[in-house]
Amino acid sequence: MKHSTLQDGLSAVELLITLFIAAMFLMAGYLLWGFTVQGSAEASQSSIASNIAYDYAKQYRVTSGCTDTVPTPVVTPALVTDIVPSTTAGIPNPKITVTASCPQTLNNLNMVKITSTVSYGSDPRKTVSHVVYAN
Repeated sequence: MKHSTLQDGLSAVELLITLFIAAMFLMAGYLLWGFTVQGSAEASQSSIASNIAYDYAKQYRVTSGCTDTVPTPVVTPALVTDIVPSTTAGIPNPKITVTASCPQTLNNLNMVKITSTVSYGSDPRKTVSHVVYAN
């Protein structure tokens, strides 16, 4: 006659499998947390760069707009190329470029297209642009 005995608790193999699965969940959570922190930092830098580009785009006023006889607009203050802004907190190595141009289809409306671009970071550099139309 056979007698079977019942064991209470976990065997060593069951305990090792449980610990392995728990370690996998912890590693997955740690990786997810790292990606979240990195994405948050990139979004913050993009937001700061966008605010700087918008501020520069909105400060320009048209002195002499686009017409058939004046193909190049005159704006104040003077246009900038690759300047480093005074408010750079939170973005690495920023540079700003502001251009003014005459949209071909709008020459008779005396409109000027002002483009403000902020590039930041290292290779590859990221860019954020804002465009406003003024007359």
